[in-house]
Parts: sequence; C-alpha cells; structure tokens
Amino acid sequence: MALLQNCWVVPDLDAAMEQWLSMGVGPFFRRDADYPEALYRGKPEPLAFKAALAQAGPVQIELIQQTSKGASAYRDMVPEGQSGFHHMCRIVQSVEEEIERLRARGIEMASEFRSVGGAKVAYADTRSELGCMLELVPAEPVLINLFRDVAEAARNWDGTDPIRMLKLKNGGDLEMGAPQ
Repeated sequence: MALLQNCWVVPDLDAAMEQWLSMGVGPFFRRDADYPEALYRGKPEPLAFKAALAQAGPVQIELIQQTSKGASAYRDMVPEGQSGFHHMCRIVQSVEEEIERLRARGIEMASEFRSVGGAKVAYADTRSELGCMLELVPAEPVLINLFRDVAEAARNWDGTDPIRMLKLKNGGDLEMGAPQ
C-alpha cells in the first residue's frame, strides 16, 4: 500500500505546530499518548509522547514530542532536545505479516505497541535502506477514518481553530475535539 504520512520528532510540539501553521498547513489534531506496555527492540520500555496530525495536500504531517525518558525508536534517530525527520507511515493489511516479511529480510522492529482502538503499530528500522524508520499501521477502520477526517478538515480550512484535540471515546474510537 501507499505511503501516506511523514513524521518529524520535535523538542516542543506547540512551537513546531506554530511553525507549520505559519506555512499554511493545518488544522492540527493533537493528542497525548501513553503506552506503558510498549516494546523497544523486543524488550519492555514504556513510551509516552504528544503528537499532532495535519494534512498538506496528499501527505499527512505528523509531529511527535517524546515525553517519556527511556530509549525509543524516536530517540534512535533524533536525540533528545533536537528536531529531525523520523519516519514515513505505511498502511498495511496485517502488521504481523509485514513484521515477519521485514524480519525475514533482516530488518529489526525498533518499537511495537497497541495504539488507537487497540491496533498494533510498529516502527521498522529501515534506516539502512530508506534513511528513516517505517511505521506500519493496520488498515483498521478507526485509523482509516482518522486519516480521512484529518485530510477532510484541511481541504476547506479557512485558518480558524488551528489546533484541535483528539479524544479517545469508550471503545477506543477517536473524537475530533474542539479547538485547544
């Protein structure tokens, strides 16, 4: 399937969103994420971060500020306190099958965790081949709908309500919240 997202790791999410907004990219949908059972290179390592999504034409922009102190796929590429390009995102039918396919080629999984709606997400360490990580996201309705809604919000955005909150509802679905 196609690549649909580019992500930058940033030291200050609010400042990064403002920079992108000043270039006409928005609105941003922001959320806090906490994954106490995340794996880092196959071993337990809690992961927490703040993230924001926006659409720039056909490409989704993601900004991530890691808030946990441990090792992570984010810190593998971008040292704490710095900014840098981190990953491209690919939607796949089965994250598990894609993990096995990549592992058979010698590609290690830098991170694995259960994201929105309990969907398994993984970061493949494809730096030697692509120069960045590759995020694997399952083609689950909750995630497909999120990507669609972010793109739709940008389509006719008039500059109002530039930062909005994403909220998890019961059952793991997302709610596109009110302005921050």
